[in-house]
Amino acid sequence: MSWAVERLVQGPSGDPRSRGDEPRPDPIDPRSDPGADLDYVLATEVPDNWIPLVTIAVNKNAIALRKGAMLKAGVPVLPRGVLLQPTPLTIQDEEVPREGVRVRRIPVLARHADGAYERWIGRRVLVGRGEGSSGLEFDSAIRRSAPRDSP
Repeated sequence: MSWAVERLVQGPSGDPRSRGDEPRPDPIDPRSDPGADLDYVLATEVPDNWIPLVTIAVNKNAIALRKGAMLKAGVPVLPRGVLLQPTPLTIQDEEVPREGVRVRRIPVLARHADGAYERWIGRRVLVGRGEGSSGLEFDSAIRRSAPRDSP
């Protein structure tokens, strides 16, 4: 499994907005009611800016990564940036090395031979910084806290 992490997206004003400023998922609070010593947690939550890229079979000898979605309260968490908007978004597996890639949208300006200007948004692809951690964990046992005394 791979992840597409939105770090900066274009805000409503057109200015860049950091997705890292958004609130992180709340940590799991251990229950304190009487009963078992441990609680079972199927999976932890992932920050909203982490979009899963799920492996799919293209043919019998090749695989690709397709944009998926995590669910929050039964509703898919969708990307907010332009780069991850196309649906379905499929990326060939060999295009994403282990250290990842960084894709940036940048404005480009060129001039024609007749002096007219042409503007567009280009993309720059750079090698990533290495593996990150979404915080996703499966099949955890959380020790319950001691019951609180009532006054």
